Amino acid sequence: MRTITSVKTVYNFSELSEEAKEHVIETLHDINTDSNYWHDSTIDQFHSILNILGFNYTKIYYSGFWSQGDGACFTCDSFNYQAGSIKELKKEYPQWVELHEFLDTFMAALKKYFYNIDIKLTHSGMYYHENSVSTDITINRDGAWISDEGHELFEDILRDFMRLIYKSLEEEHDYLSSKESIIETIECNEYEFTAEGDMA
Repeated sequence: MRTITSVKTVYNFSELSEEAKEHVIETLHDINTDSNYWHDSTIDQFHSILNILGFNYTKIYYSGFWSQGDGACFTCDSFNYQAGSIKELKKEYPQWVELHEFLDTFMAALKKYFYNIDIKLTHSGMYYHENSVSTDITINRDGAWISDEGHELFEDILRDFMRLIYKSLEEEHDYLSSKESIIETIECNEYEFTAEGDMA
C-alpha cells in the first residue's frame, strides 16, 4: 500500500489574472443578493421611519427589479400622528433630501386637518407597487370620511413614499451587485481560487 499526496496551488483574488478575476466576478455575481436578507437593513429603516411617524402595524412588500409590475408598497392598520416625529427624522437623516421632501409635504397635509387623520392601507392584487394598495382615510374626531380632494392628496403623498422605498431598495440591490461590492465580499471572506478562477 502506498499513499499519494497531491498538492494544489490556490490563489486569493488579488493574485489572479485579469481574465480569472472576471470569471470569478461573473460566477459570483449574486454573492451579495442570493439570500432573502440583503434587503433587511433597508426594510428595517423604512419600518422605523413609519413607526416614528405614527403608522401602526406596518408591513412592507416589494418585487424587483426588472419587470413592469415591480415596485414597493406598505400597509398599516392605523395612523396616529406623533408630535415631534418630523423633527426627529430630519435630525436622524439630515442629508436625505427626498425623505425631507416627503416629510414636509406630509406635514402640510396633516396640518390642514389639525393632525387628526387616521389612515388604513390594505394590499390587494398580485403585484407589490404603489397602486396595489387601497387607502381608507378618516378624520379621527368623528370618524368621518374626508373629501375626495383630501383623500387624493394623502393618497398621492403616500404613493410617493412607496416609490421612495422602491428606489432605495433598487439602489441597495444595484450597489450589492456592483463589481466593487462583489470584490469586497470576496476579499473579506478570503476566498481562494484555482488559477482559472474557480473556487478552490
